[in-house]
Amino acid sequence: MAGKIIADQIEHSTAGSLDTNYVVNGSAKVWTADQTLASSGTSYTGDTFNVSSVTDETTGQCLVNFVNSLSSNGYPSQGTQNGSSVNDIVSTKENNMTTSRDNVYIYDGAYKDQPFSYLAHGDLA
Repeated sequence: MAGKIIADQIEHSTAGSLDTNYVVNGSAKVWTADQTLASSGTSYTGDTFNVSSVTDETTGQCLVNFVNSLSSNGYPSQGTQNGSSVNDIVSTKENNMTTSRDNVYIYDGAYKDQPFSYLAHGDLA
């Protein structure tokens, strides 16, 4: 059904812009692209959003630390990576102790360091 809005004036009732509200209410709240773990011998962080740092826990395992926390522990997250095998798996598990970081694991029969990308959705605290 087609609709039509007729208005003489449209006002934005909250601080910021419509773009800011979209970030707050609709898009990924955390992401990093082409992150390489420091234990691989190189440390490179691609483009990020709401990521303060990535803590390299051990080979193939790290914590993505958020600048701004999410409001609950039940947020969805996902990781992908540029591995050398079709069997490479990236798994994420939100840290139940805090909503300001997430665990990332890169695995292919054993944990290994590979460049990865990560994102999380949820409500900001």
